[in-house]
Amino acid sequence: MTEYKKNHYIPKVILKNWVVPGASYEGVHVYEIDQKKFSFSASKGGSGFSFAIVNDLYVPILEGARVVDAEKWLSGLESAIGNVLPTTLSGGEIKYSDQMMAVKFVMGLLSLQYRSEYILSRFRETVEKDPEVQAFLGLHSDRTVDQVVVENIINSVDDFFRQLLPVKMRIFQPTSGEFIVTDRPVIPEEYVGERIIV
Repeated sequence: MTEYKKNHYIPKVILKNWVVPGASYEGVHVYEIDQKKFSFSASKGGSGFSFAIVNDLYVPILEGARVVDAEKWLSGLESAIGNVLPTTLSGGEIKYSDQMMAVKFVMGLLSLQYRSEYILSRFRETVEKDPEVQAFLGLHSDRTVDQVVVENIINSVDDFFRQLLPVKMRIFQPTSGEFIVTDRPVIPEEYVGERIIV
């Protein structure tokens, strides 16, 4: 089996918080805007949350080989979210096992803004169409568009993390009702004055 082929642009560790019982299995309700279609997606198995999977989304091909470093990096950030989030969601304080866990947790949350399939496709289109953007990004014969797109995720997260230091978070939990998560679960601060991550 190909290593790191199925890339979730909404991490499983976040989606599992929306799991509800279904007629035959647990999963999440999904509405796909472009197809105007409702469905119920299984949460378990190799293709759990299949609506949020794109093959090789974060795996560029360089010199004929799949490069999985970015997907491994994102998986590490997702693990940090998985370690910190459960206590927080149950009403506890944010607790980190060490400083590196804190860094990865915050970077994992920030990565949600830059890794959706929609955002990546728009960025890819811009790079492919605009020679000035290509020149600015250093796109030339030995660098592919996919490589530049994946590098942009990592660079954007790293840069924004450094701008935020020290990090301050407020956590809100509704006492009733539900939130809807989207393929772009981050609302940037220009809309409401602070960054909101569902």
